[in-house]
Amino acid sequence: MGYIVTKTCVDSLFLLKQHYNPLSILPFFTFKTHRGAPRPSEPQQTSSTESSNTRDSTLAAPPPPPPPPQQPRPTATNSRPASPSSTDNETKKNVGEQGINFEGKVKGLLAEVFNDPTVMDDSLLTLKELKAAHVSMSEAVELMFNHTLEGKGTNWEVFSKLLVAASAEGEEEGASPAILDKEVVESGVRALLNNLDDLQVDVPKAPVQVGDVLGALVASKTLDLAALGKHIQEAESEEFADEREPDEPTMLIDGGAAAKLVGAMLKRLSADAGVEAAAEMWKESGLSFESFIPPLDREDSARKSKLVGEFDLTAVLQ
Repeated sequence: MGYIVTKTCVDSLFLLKQHYNPLSILPFFTFKTHRGAPRPSEPQQTSSTESSNTRDSTLAAPPPPPPPPQQPRPTATNSRPASPSSTDNETKKNVGEQGINFEGKVKGLLAEVFNDPTVMDDSLLTLKELKAAHVSMSEAVELMFNHTLEGKGTNWEVFSKLLVAASAEGEEEGASPAILDKEVVESGVRALLNNLDDLQVDVPKAPVQVGDVLGALVASKTLDLAALGKHIQEAESEEFADEREPDEPTMLIDGGAAAKLVGAMLKRLSADAGVEAAAEMWKESGLSFESFIPPLDREDSARKSKLVGEFDLTAVLQ
């Protein structure tokens, strides 16, 4: 390695000689001239062979594997598992041993028979299937009444025929027993009557409509008139049953619904069994029509006469 001093540098050194030592400023005016060594101001060059090898190795190298996907961090939440709705609870409640939702079945068979009364046999077959599934048939009876009261497009005459047919026993020896036993029908009707006072709030005609069906069931000997009349006198919802005094009338009687119920029942009984038979059954029951009238109206002869005339009960109550 050596140093090359240009003419300009010499002249400059000559001028600065008087003030500075030339050897101390010489490195500022020199540059390396060693062969093969790069000048400071020039970038280092690589050979074409080295560049080619580097490029080929870069092309030949496989691409790096993609980074593994990051799993999303769990988000904290304060929500609780959804609790089953009341609808789900009711659905679970109304399921037989074989998993049959008998409330849905009841709605379906009623809709079919109301739309086309000629499918009565199919409706009875559905009731047989429900009974075979060991569902509560007394609850089924109550459900049929409730859906007929609250549903649209109902036909009360068809409904009464359905219940009478389902509770009828075969007359021939060895015939199949009734689909709806008398005890089952009575239990379902009792549950219905206990809530009839509440039902009439939304369905004002409920006492008359239910009484008409009960009259058909009494005429077919499915229900006993005396037992039914006694329960009508005592029917009360659980909410008020414990609060009522022994001599206090039920809400069904005090509100006037019981008198309409019994009036409609006796009217249908007279139509199906005949006036004389109805009068005889009423006499044997030991019931008094006045006991179903609100206490404040029992001394009102005009009120009683109005009810007797409304349901054409003169011949039955003589």
